[in-house]
Amino acid sequence: MDQNDLVKYSGLNEPNKEFSFDEVGMTWQVSFVRYVSAPICVFKSIEDFFICLIKYGNNMTTSYIGKPEWIETVNLIDWVEHLKIEKIPCEKFVDELDDAFRELDEEEHNWEESERIDRTIVKTPNDKILQCWKVEETDFLRNPVGATWSFIAQSNTDFFYLERHWES
Repeated sequence: MDQNDLVKYSGLNEPNKEFSFDEVGMTWQVSFVRYVSAPICVFKSIEDFFICLIKYGNNMTTSYIGKPEWIETVNLIDWVEHLKIEKIPCEKFVDELDDAFRELDEEEHNWEESERIDRTIVKTPNDKILQCWKVEETDFLRNPVGATWSFIAQSNTDFFYLERHWES
């Protein structure tokens, strides 16, 4: 994933594109997991996929009551330029996905069905993951409390995005 291409897509007024699924499940307190996927053919690149899901997806950015949402107040290009992007072994994505679903299972009893990931519509990579990156926010954070980090992966047919946020 190229940071310069992320900057390029951040500045474009691209239309919202369809995801196969974009699900959020709550874990502990205000901690959550977000899991998104889409066919590669819908997007121009993995950078296009990432920026689209940040701009238009089922984002769990928080603001204070009466204040605008994060996307309305941040310069997206500045946010992208401050991301820490690291290519990682593909197995790491699968490990993180397994760990996220384990955490969701452990906390499921604390949440209504509407606050859980709908397992009937999500899918895991069914073919080999070709590339994977870890993305960490370092400035202009989307949530005022706690860390948010994500993993983005590409298989032969799909893009996958796993976002995790811990309250503290």
